[in-house]
Amino acid sequence: MSDRKLTISFDGTCWYGADSAGNGMPLLVQDEQWLPELPEGYSCEKLLLPGEYLLARAFMLPLGNPRLLDEGILGQELDDRAGVEPDEWWLVWQAERVQHEHAVEVGGMVFGMPEQWKQTIEHAVGWQHVTQICVDGWSRLQALARTWVESSSDAHNRVVLASDQQGLFFGLWQDGVCKGLRRINRHAITVHQLAEEVRFSLLAMGGEASLSYPAIGLLDDALCAQLALTDWQGTVEALDHLPLRHSANVASVGMHDLSTDLNFRHGRWASASHFAWIKPWQRSMAFAALLLLLWVMGLVYQNASLSDQNAHYQQQMIDSFHKGLPQEKVMLDPLAQLQQAAGGGASSSEATMHLLQQIAAINVVYKKTAWEMRSLTWKEGKINISGKASTLQLLNTIRQQLQQQTGAKVTLVDTDLSGDKVIFRMQW
Repeated sequence: MSDRKLTISFDGTCWYGADSAGNGMPLLVQDEQWLPELPEGYSCEKLLLPGEYLLARAFMLPLGNPRLLDEGILGQELDDRAGVEPDEWWLVWQAERVQHEHAVEVGGMVFGMPEQWKQTIEHAVGWQHVTQICVDGWSRLQALARTWVESSSDAHNRVVLASDQQGLFFGLWQDGVCKGLRRINRHAITVHQLAEEVRFSLLAMGGEASLSYPAIGLLDDALCAQLALTDWQGTVEALDHLPLRHSANVASVGMHDLSTDLNFRHGRWASASHFAWIKPWQRSMAFAALLLLLWVMGLVYQNASLSDQNAHYQQQMIDSFHKGLPQEKVMLDPLAQLQQAAGGGASSSEATMHLLQQIAAINVVYKKTAWEMRSLTWKEGKINISGKASTLQLLNTIRQQLQQQTGAKVTLVDTDLSGDKVIFRMQW
């Protein structure tokens, strides 16, 4: 039995492990396996997965409390907004309650691990007892944020940045809610290009004023100079003094308690189950189960009664319809047919003219700045378009030109930066 535990970091290509004493070691993958072979006598206790290889989405839902969220609600939201198939991902999320002037919403970030990764970990020797599986970028940013949260002048609105020698994690928080998180690697990119990508990404996450928020974390001196942040409250080091990605990941585990972090090992995939505490409460729980059964039986009886009433009301509606419109043999939409018989109905010419004007405006912008159009819909007076742009800079230009041509506020409803192009959806 393994008595020595490892904290393991994966960057999408290489694996790295460190024991409780801080001794690090590269881990090698044998044959065509995905997981590496663990050293003899070791097992994996904590695993950090690469954020750029996971599903990562910000969300805002009309709910009154984060406790109302579950995998079903978030899966449906991902399917509706981004066409993500929820069955292919094992989800974990962080959410906060947001109080607006006239409404309450719940917003935050949801991450998804590929279901194939989950099944591989479940069946691999030495990996079944891993207690915490977290997102490396989220853990790094949270560890740094906790360092400055008490001293920050605005803890609810901030940019958090975490540099290492190989790249940069960064995220944006507004009203205490994470609006987006991204990793950019330094390979084949200049410091100027890296700074531009950070700016465009933050604009896509939260709007034009994002760089005016307090910025905290850890940056290298060259990138800090290029970003020219107006309220930098973090630490600056020379690039060659920064840790490597794996070392920084493992160090973040020691900076804060991962048990309070986002953990993919939750729900029915929790790392361990302990039922000894149930025994003293068996009799009370049996009595509670009996009461629950009686309550369910009452609900079933009430539901049956309501179904009978509903059938009776439907028959009354059918009788009244045929009595009022004896010439109508088919009842498709009773309310619409009765309104038509009463001379109701409004002209749609104004709505049609508005739609044609919007399409003409989109065409003007498309001729100037072409993008890959995926869909254009008009519903309840709102225009929705989705497509692909080659860069975030082009996406921002498209949005600004659409605002000028349509005279409406164009909102970026969704962006996906995981591929070689930026997938987006706009609405006005």
